[in-house]
Amino acid sequence: MGVIGSLQLASQQFKGASSTLSGTTIVGFQTGVLLSSPLNEHLSIRPYLLYSVKGSNYSFGSTSVIRTFNHVAMPVQATYSFDVNTGHIVAGAGPFVAYAVGGTDKSDSLSAPIEFGSKSGEVRRFDYGLRISIGYELERGLGFMTYYEPSLANLTNIPSVTAKNSAFGFALYYLLEAND
Repeated sequence: MGVIGSLQLASQQFKGASSTLSGTTIVGFQTGVLLSSPLNEHLSIRPYLLYSVKGSNYSFGSTSVIRTFNHVAMPVQATYSFDVNTGHIVAGAGPFVAYAVGGTDKSDSLSAPIEFGSKSGEVRRFDYGLRISIGYELERGLGFMTYYEPSLANLTNIPSVTAKNSAFGFALYYLLEAND
């Protein structure tokens, strides 16, 4: 069992039949707990339970809109560790699922909650995708990693349009019961 916190650069991209709208990145974060379940000396399964903030910054002429999503997320990674000096290089990959518990659209003077649901102007709450990571873990359980989370889910209900999140982050974690 352990604790984890990270800063992430998140963005969202809309694709339609004839155009693409890519927002610029925002700084978000993830925080939560993780469990490392060893299968053998090098291979482990690591589920996480995280609170995650993702989103994007869009510019429309002179107006800027920052869209943020607050998720409860659960990545589950298979990790492989390579012994190096006083620790391990740890590489991991696996799926994630996330549920949006809220979100906001903020412009210079306005702030509005994101509407979730299945209608045309609403956003889907469920997100899913992949999580790929690599990092270094000391024998005593302190570790850091970098990760990439591309979404595979379409978050919009608008016909012939897709909207997907992605995030690239840097995490620091501590396993309370380190595996030697």
